[in-house]
Amino acid sequence: MTGFLIALVIGVSIVWLLRSIFSAKTEKDRPELSYSVFTTEYDIVCHGTEVDRLLEEHALNRAPARHLSEESNPDRIAVAKAARDRTCENLGSREHVDLSDTSILVMLDQSGSMAERMPQVSAQLAGCLEHLEICDARTSLVGFTTVGWHGGRSRQKWSSSGKRKYPGRLCDLLFVRHSDFDEPARKIDLEPMNLHNVLFENVDGEALAWACERLKEERREQKLLIVVSDGAPVDDSTLQANEPSFLWRHFLNTVQEIENDPEIAIAAIGLDYRVDSVYSHAISVDAENEVAAAVLSLMKELRVR
Repeated sequence: MTGFLIALVIGVSIVWLLRSIFSAKTEKDRPELSYSVFTTEYDIVCHGTEVDRLLEEHALNRAPARHLSEESNPDRIAVAKAARDRTCENLGSREHVDLSDTSILVMLDQSGSMAERMPQVSAQLAGCLEHLEICDARTSLVGFTTVGWHGGRSRQKWSSSGKRKYPGRLCDLLFVRHSDFDEPARKIDLEPMNLHNVLFENVDGEALAWACERLKEERREQKLLIVVSDGAPVDDSTLQANEPSFLWRHFLNTVQEIENDPEIAIAAIGLDYRVDSVYSHAISVDAENEVAAAVLSLMKELRVR
């Protein structure tokens, strides 16, 4: 019996070893498991005031997000401005803390699924950053989406060049600086976030890496990155040409890299979306008018880490 057990243990060990070797070799030799980018030629980084013009010039398909129309623009912008005023008023009664050692960058998901929420969310963030600046923090608000739907010029180039297998990220990225660190938050223009045809797809991993590099340029001791999102990374053009978890895996790896970076503290706010499975510091909110309070709560948590 003892001999049988020893043989069984040896057999199981050999099987496990062979599977480990095969698995490692498979991952090394499968290109679809490595993150790559087909081209960055058509990516755009711009200020919020330039968004509408640049999309008009470069987007191949900028159909409005579901349920939105051009006629809704004035109403959405008016709602956002009124919500911003209320946010500033509500935060005005809060205790002012000294944030003179802190730079805070808020990164906003500007995907199509955010369309209904955007007036309130953009207003809450703008009002919150104004409050933080009164406390002597340096602040920046950035957004991320794509240059229209369906891959844009990147997919067009891929299609005309033979449609190679596993091309990597296959869309034109759009990173928007709604306010830079040297701009006062009170000057944030809410209109570029609330137009009917500026919200498309989202590639979170690359957006996080871009935002992180911007924040690292700051000289203050405390560098906080807070992400506001309502879902996982999605770009149909990319996912159709790669394996299904391509964007998700890169997103997870990027979050892990930033969390391991001693220079940056990162947290996330999920809008009807659980983000605590991805981020070590996270809050999920059910209502858009809870966003400003969530930012302040996470900022306090990150500063005492």
